[in-house]
Amino acid sequence: MSEGHIIDVNTSSRVPDTARGAVVAIGNFDGVHRGHAAVLGLTRKVAAQSGTVPGVLTFEPHPRHYFQPHVPLLRLTPQADKVARLTQAGMKTVFVYDFNADLANMTAEDFVDTVLIKQLGVRAVVIGPDFHFGKGRTGNADTIRAAGIHVHVMPQTCDEAGETISATRIRTLLQQGDIAGANALLG
Repeated sequence: MSEGHIIDVNTSSRVPDTARGAVVAIGNFDGVHRGHAAVLGLTRKVAAQSGTVPGVLTFEPHPRHYFQPHVPLLRLTPQADKVARLTQAGMKTVFVYDFNADLANMTAEDFVDTVLIKQLGVRAVVIGPDFHFGKGRTGNADTIRAAGIHVHVMPQTCDEAGETISATRIRTLLQQGDIAGANALLG
């Protein structure tokens, strides 16, 4: 697999052979905060142990925008900034999936088969502990493992006070005007 790919895809795209076979972290990665940094660090470690490169599978627009278009979403980072931060964190390939009706209506099993196996040929997947996917959010780590893919679940990353670091929490801090608190979680 060659390095340095940013690939915009949908569920029917053909991914170049040179972009297949990565260890892939899956998630939205809005803000690429300290919790995400831990996931990306584990992705780099697993990729090095597997003899391949680390990558990310992310979504645009944010799935919440698709499911709740009437509810404003405070984005922590626009797509271009998010991709730049992911590549700065050592991700060699960033797959940006178009979050549309096809993806939203895909069952978890179809997502694993179509996207992870057939399109990307992933070596392994790294996810956070609350990661769910597929229509109705029915898929989880066990769904991926059932297809024979190695799954690494990163435990929750907490701040110094023991509270979970998340994009939702950062958005809340920003809405409350706590810029210093948000920046501390963003790293």
